[in-house]
Amino acid sequence: MLLVIFGAGASYDSVPRLPPHDPKTAYEQFRPPLANQLFEDRFGGIKRSDHLPAIETRMLPPNSVEAELENLLLRAQGNPEIPKQLAAVRYYLQDVIAFCQRGWKQRIANLGGATNYWSFIDEIEDWRQSVASVHDVFLVTFNYDTLLEDALGADSRFRMTFKNTGDYVSPTSHYKILKPHGSANWAYKLNTLPGLRERISGSEVREAIIDRFAMLQIPQAIRIVNMSDFASNEWLIPALAIPVERSKTGFICPEDHMNAFSEFLPSAKKLVIVGWRAAEQTFLGMLTAGLSPDVRTRIVSRDHASAGDIGNRLREAGLKGELKPVVVNGFTEFTKKKRLGEFLNE
Repeated sequence: MLLVIFGAGASYDSVPRLPPHDPKTAYEQFRPPLANQLFEDRFGGIKRSDHLPAIETRMLPPNSVEAELENLLLRAQGNPEIPKQLAAVRYYLQDVIAFCQRGWKQRIANLGGATNYWSFIDEIEDWRQSVASVHDVFLVTFNYDTLLEDALGADSRFRMTFKNTGDYVSPTSHYKILKPHGSANWAYKLNTLPGLRERISGSEVREAIIDRFAMLQIPQAIRIVNMSDFASNEWLIPALAIPVERSKTGFICPEDHMNAFSEFLPSAKKLVIVGWRAAEQTFLGMLTAGLSPDVRTRIVSRDHASAGDIGNRLREAGLKGELKPVVVNGFTEFTKKKRLGEFLNE
């Protein structure tokens, strides 16, 4: 059984013909952002809630976006304005990912449609078909975008559809996806707002939700929507987590996804990490507690120092078994050189 964990670095370097370190494409407007790029100037045209400008300056370099948001979370108790600011951030993040995904997918289509996720899954499927004992593959992504889902949906061998959240962990599919921090096309649907007496529409709906966020009873059910629905008259709350540095934040995903993942963990024999820093403490604890002590791990990283940091966090959290770095120039080089296949066939 194979477990793969993707972080922001995977989507950032997701198109082989648009490398992030090429001067011609390094600042491309629609590139899926890393955490510290979420408030870059390229997103200046995205409309902000009235509650966002007060904290936005703190999100700029050299400050860490995740550290600043974590500080807000820690100070939220007893401060009525901070829950509104965090709600505003949640909507802003959804807008940023939707903006990037529209443009990035158009760029991908113009270049023939290939992403590294497609090549990655192709290698996995070749291996899976050749090994009789391999049944399921669990793909964990901390990215809000749907590039991974797009790759699985486009492959004619399985053509997975994601019409409802149950499709992510369907028992009839050999591939399952966990998105612990939610997705830009997931939402909670509200039916009413406390204290609202007048009829409102459009952008007024969003501001009304943000103003009352601390007192809301948010439904448990997560539904799949079009990313554009958040800009319409829908009473939707983005089902995605605020990115923080190290706090023990909860998961934003359906309970059956977490249950399926927990059941899978003990059977995983190989683990591949791409673009994930292993800093999410709650998930890290669950991961290392559930994995078998003989799991074999590969950390895909640009240098030995960053791979060592990730490995140290995994060891400190209790991960056992073989752990080795794979030092390559990002997700693109990893897929081009077929380093995944090398590991899978060892």
